[in-house]
Amino acid sequence: VAWGQGTPLKDPGFNDRALTGWTKTGTAARDTDEQSRNSAALSGTAEAALSQSVTGLKPGKRYTASALIEVEPGATRRTVLSAGGKSVAVERSTAEDFVAASDWHGTSFQRAKVNFTAPANGRTTLRIEAAAGSTARVRADDVRIVENAPATRPGTLVYEDFEAVDQGWGPFLKGDAGGSTDPRTSVSQLNAPYTQSGWNGKLIDDVLGGKESLKSHEENTGLVYRTAPWTVPMKDGHRYEVAFDYQSSHAGAYSWVDGY
Repeated sequence: VAWGQGTPLKDPGFNDRALTGWTKTGTAARDTDEQSRNSAALSGTAEAALSQSVTGLKPGKRYTASALIEVEPGATRRTVLSAGGKSVAVERSTAEDFVAASDWHGTSFQRAKVNFTAPANGRTTLRIEAAAGSTARVRADDVRIVENAPATRPGTLVYEDFEAVDQGWGPFLKGDAGGSTDPRTSVSQLNAPYTQSGWNGKLIDDVLGGKESLKSHEENTGLVYRTAPWTVPMKDGHRYEVAFDYQSSHAGAYSWVDGY
């Protein structure tokens, strides 16, 4: 079986017992849990990593590289996903996967992403590295590289207009609203006039601008969605401004909460 056929990666789901598509550093092996779910496990106290040379990228095009990562719950271990000269770090996994349709719901697997520009030779190295000095086990799964060019805005730490989301809800993860369930939140696509206010008594627009917006419809009580330190990497001692465009059909139905 050619795991990953049709994608830039070999064995992106770590289904090969020997992980022959990956270069291993330290203690890195396939892990199969009690539900027969495969992932890669990085363990031991020394640096542990998996890397893969990626070819065939289109020079000058932007790509998003991502992976589901879980640092052993309750522990800390700096784990870095890198590709194309860009990197993102996950220190702790404190956000439970509450999406019922997710293979990993009930665990602390969450997706971390980097966006990079392919070099002239169309090659890059994707690497997942767990730092030395911690006994915490790190697991990774479902690695992806997708061609896309999300919008950026100068002077912002994170900017998202939901026009080029490769997977998920941009910087947001599902919160505990409704527990482990299929969410009533989605990236809504413009199909005027049917998706916009005024159609058949519709109170608000599904899409606020462009062709796509994040929409929550009759959501459950609780935390609908949230960020994580690796999706919005704030630093101690810095002040931040949060701004967003929104419409709400009912006053007081939703509120913004913050914590750091």
